[in-house]
Amino acid sequence: GAFLVFFISVGEIYSIGTMIGTPGSIYANGATYGLWFICYILLAYCVGYFMNPAIWRMGQLSGATSIGDVIGCKALQVIVAIVAIIFLTPWIQNQFSGMAILFEYLNIGVSFIAAVVIATVLAFIYIAVAGIRAPAWVSVMKDILLVCSIIVVGIAAIVKMPGGVGGIFHKVAD
Repeated sequence: GAFLVFFISVGEIYSIGTMIGTPGSIYANGATYGLWFICYILLAYCVGYFMNPAIWRMGQLSGATSIGDVIGCKALQVIVAIVAIIFLTPWIQNQFSGMAILFEYLNIGVSFIAAVVIATVLAFIYIAVAGIRAPAWVSVMKDILLVCSIIVVGIAAIVKMPGGVGGIFHKVAD
């Protein structure tokens, strides 16, 4: 339904990329990567604002639940799936870069390749066993908890910083 699609869309944009992938990639690749990410998200919002309602209506009218359902030709379905995977590759690489930096700083002895393989296998097994809706609802819960944690950390930062909000801006300026 629309509620679940909305939560998944917003949650994936702001949770994984914002909290793990983007900061790690900015650290690894420099501030220009942050500019690219901001432009990418802003462009996605502009396109999505106009395209998503039309796509949603067409999906409801045709009974489609995935990109493949919209396309009748089997060969074209395969091509669309491959193109979707190719376009998702930078996003996946963004998340893996952030994960690698986290593992490096946690110093738990897990190599980048091992972490990627373990994460991929676990995600595949979870989705294969639970189905696609279970990870979606887990994502909704994760996103709600993420918003709560951002609020708590923000309040803690304001309380702990000498000078409150003004102190934070002075610290950044320094």
